[in-house]
Amino acid sequence: MIQNHNYYYYNYDFGAIKKKYEKFFKNLIYYVRLNPPDLFIEIGSSLEYGRSLKKINESSKSFPSTNYGILKLKNTNLLKKISKKFKFTVIILRVFSIYGYLDRRDKLIEFIKYKNKITINHPKLKQDFISINYFNKIVLKILKKKKFKSFDIYNCSSGIGLTPIQIINLLPNTEFKKKKNYI
Repeated sequence: MIQNHNYYYYNYDFGAIKKKYEKFFKNLIYYVRLNPPDLFIEIGSSLEYGRSLKKINESSKSFPSTNYGILKLKNTNLLKKISKKFKFTVIILRVFSIYGYLDRRDKLIEFIKYKNKITINHPKLKQDFISINYFNKIVLKILKKKKFKSFDIYNCSSGIGLTPIQIINLLPNTEFKKKKNYI
């Protein structure tokens, strides 16, 4: 695992975020009471599952270990209840790590490409990545689909986990790679 502030920003105010989510869901319930949608798509997170050495699939049990994962799982569970009560379809797209053009330099792959030195705390831990283009294709396929279950979860991942060293080795030859500036 590569540590950067996107994943381990300890000063991040989850209490404030939680309040915003509560307000959002209060407004959502008000809206769906008046006009339930045919389809609601939520962008979830792989962090809803928690850390696991086993391969994860949509029926895997969730044991989130981060505040963000706990918050996203609560969202999923609340959406499931709302969809049953107001009879509309909810699809949760649990995104693993996503990359693509216009990424900020503090995003994981860009972080690896542009930093002179990084610390790899868990070199054997694998992460799964998909491109933003592939994710867009998934969303388009869902939107074109005619029939849905009332609630469904789709993992948006490649199914192939990579270690940080494998990610580095996939990148074009850069000064970073030549110097072996990873610990």
